[in-house]
Amino acid sequence: TSPTQVGTETDWTHLSHVAFGGVGIRDSQWTCWGGYNFAGEWGTGNKDSGAGILTEWDGTATELCKGQALYYEAFNIANFGGTLYYAGDNSNGAYGDGTVTSECSPVQGPGTTDWTRVVAGELHCHGIRPG
Repeated sequence: TSPTQVGTETDWTHLSHVAFGGVGIRDSQWTCWGGYNFAGEWGTGNKDSGAGILTEWDGTATELCKGQALYYEAFNIANFGGTLYYAGDNSNGAYGDGTVTSECSPVQGPGTTDWTRVVAGELHCHGIRPG
């Protein structure tokens, strides 16, 4: 089979996808779609599910990633000019803020505002800072 284009946009700069949904950056907006939103990872302030593009976070998004262990343990991370924002499951401490409190709305990550790279795994995330 051949790949099929979804939508008409051709200016996506970052994409990340796991079994139940995806995230991408287009025009510096963090956009979430598909999936179940069990952990509130869309950042809409609730855990309602749906279809299609559901969330667009305005800002200066430069990078993003999606982590997921089980379908109900998903989280998103976005880098907005060096400042990290999280939404979704934190039951395993993936936010790195010393808590296991999950968030349904975007919350600023801990520490500094000079992150240059961020990646997510099943139950964790890693980042790079200067120095």
